[in-house]
Amino acid sequence: MLIEFFKFSDNCDVLGTEFISILNDAWGIIMVVVPIILVVMIILDMVKAITAGDNKEVKEAQKKAITRIIIGVCIYFLPMIVNTILHLAGISSGTCGI
Repeated sequence: MLIEFFKFSDNCDVLGTEFISILNDAWGIIMVVVPIILVVMIILDMVKAITAGDNKEVKEAQKKAITRIIIGVCIYFLPMIVNTILHLAGISSGTCGI
């Protein structure tokens, strides 16, 4: 249901229905793969830092984790962010419901 919120509009004549379908499929994959990759990378960094036993490395891994989470959230909400920016700029056509 949440993925439906971030899908591209089906009533866009500019891009065509086939291209919109491809975009929706790709975006659906991205919405699943990005969090999985994010969790795996954070776990690997934390395991490396903890097994090293150095408190400095643990803090570095925490800093990397926070940065990755922020980037992951930005990717996740990218369509909404782009649509908001274009709406504030007064550009409402051409976004195809991003």
